[in-house]
This record gives sequence, structure tokens and C-alpha cells, in this order.
Amino acid sequence: MATFLEICLLAVFVVPFVLDRRARRRSADVSLLPQLDRPPVGAGQRLPRAWARRRYVEDGVAEVVAFLSEQDPAR
Repeated sequence: MATFLEICLLAVFVVPFVLDRRARRRSADVSLLPQLDRPPVGAGQRLPRAWARRRYVEDGVAEVVAFLSEQDPAR
């Protein structure tokens, strides 16, 4: 009986509290945050643009090639 009462109290008090927190988190407005706590401007985008992703990969390859050529002068 005590366990049933605990489960009922959890359902009455804790579940609505958790659901309310999730709803508040979803509806939070980023512009209300202080400047230092704001996410970067592009953070709202799920994926970078294709050309930006390609440029990043190409730049990364060039950096790796330059690093390896500095490490192994015989190459």
C-alpha cells in the first residue's frame, strides 16, 4: 500500500514538474540570454552548407599534407 501511495504521489507531483520543465526549455528564447551565454549564430542550423563542409574538408587535407611534409623532409 505504501508503494502504491508513493507511485501516486510521484505521478501527481513529479511528472507535471518534469513536463513543465521540458516545455519551458523548448520555448526558451535565445535572445534573452546574456551575450556570453548565447550559442553561436550558426548553431541553429542543423548541418553546414555543402560548400562550407567541402571547403572545411579540403582545408583540413591541405593542413595535414603541409604538416606531414614538414615532419618528413624526404617526402
